[in-house]
Amino acid sequence: MAAAKQKQSDSALNRVRGELDKSIGRAHADLNAYVDGDDAGKAALLQSCRVAVREVHGTLNMIQLRGVTALTEEMGNLLDLLLAGPGQALGRARLNREAALESLMRSFLQLPNYFTYAQSGRADAAVMLLPLVNAMRAAYGQEAHYPESLFAARFKGVVPPIKKPPAKDALVSLMKKSRQKMHLSMLGFFKNKNAKQSLEVMIALFEQYTQAARTEIGRQIYWFGAAAAEAVRDGGFDGGPDGATAVRQMFGRIDRMSKFIIDHGEKPLVANPPNELARMLLYFIAA
Repeated sequence: MAAAKQKQSDSALNRVRGELDKSIGRAHADLNAYVDGDDAGKAALLQSCRVAVREVHGTLNMIQLRGVTALTEEMGNLLDLLLAGPGQALGRARLNREAALESLMRSFLQLPNYFTYAQSGRADAAVMLLPLVNAMRAAYGQEAHYPESLFAARFKGVVPPIKKPPAKDALVSLMKKSRQKMHLSMLGFFKNKNAKQSLEVMIALFEQYTQAARTEIGRQIYWFGAAAAEAVRDGGFDGGPDGATAVRQMFGRIDRMSKFIIDHGEKPLVANPPNELARMLLYFIAA
């Protein structure tokens, strides 16, 4: 189904690519004229640029090319703030005009390259544009997005089949017994010593934890964790130069949750579910 949706998006992009390129070219020219021109007519140029970006954003939403809409949305935010005038603030943060203009210029250059990438049959990948998105967010004092934050997954009620109801404290008991084994396998993977074998051990333990968990979120985290480890083992995730670090952080967060369960049990997870970790894991699985 995912492949069919991707093919549909590619076909739609082929149909609208010409109009997108025209709108982007017009907006880019307007922004260049705004930067290089005198004060007379500057506001009109910026407004024209904003209108063109809004058109691009609407078209990308229409054809469901979701990966790039985070970028065009931030472009619109910066243009709105530039139109509002010098010293415009959002909350307590003020717009850095020079950084805003630089990131907008880079974005106009990057968008056609991204469309060509998408038309080559590759998956729509928001993570490729994340550095630009974050540069624009930094220009008006907003926190950086992480890859998983651009991945809107709904997972409530999604649980794996359980062979038999687990006994009370079964998960805590199992984790205590297997903690050293889990740490050794993670260490082997992190140091790239028998990495595939280490991942196999992690997958097996995550699957055991899934069966021993009594809460929905506990089952989900370890179920997703096993699937994410399988994706890493099979080479299904390529996060670029920062990918290895991201994978280590992901497994590290699972390990910290396991330590929390050993110390406090599963019940606190219900009141404060680690939904961000679940989204991160699903992002790795889907990437």
